[in-house]
Amino acid sequence: MTMWSFFHTLYLYKYSNLEGIINALISKFTKNKKIEARQQQLIISIAVCYLNICYEQNNEYEVKKVVCFLHKVSKNAEIGLAKLIADYYEALLNKKSFEAEEI
Repeated sequence: MTMWSFFHTLYLYKYSNLEGIINALISKFTKNKKIEARQQQLIISIAVCYLNICYEQNNEYEVKKVVCFLHKVSKNAEIGLAKLIADYYEALLNKKSFEAEEI
């Protein structure tokens, strides 16, 4: 299965099956610094979708882990939105609704 297909079917997976898949992707991404920009953007998009799923499932640990990953990703314009989304969920998680609304 390609990552593109996975990205588009992410919401069809059982939540309990996603953690291992996402952890493997994040691990591969952080260990391999020579990932193409397109593939990097796709992994970040998958992480953002997973972040939303984790928040909906009230899994604070996974939300924090994905937010941390998104904050560690190298800074460039393509991933600026992903980092902003991570900040939004972090504010929601920390019950800072005013800050989340400002984002």
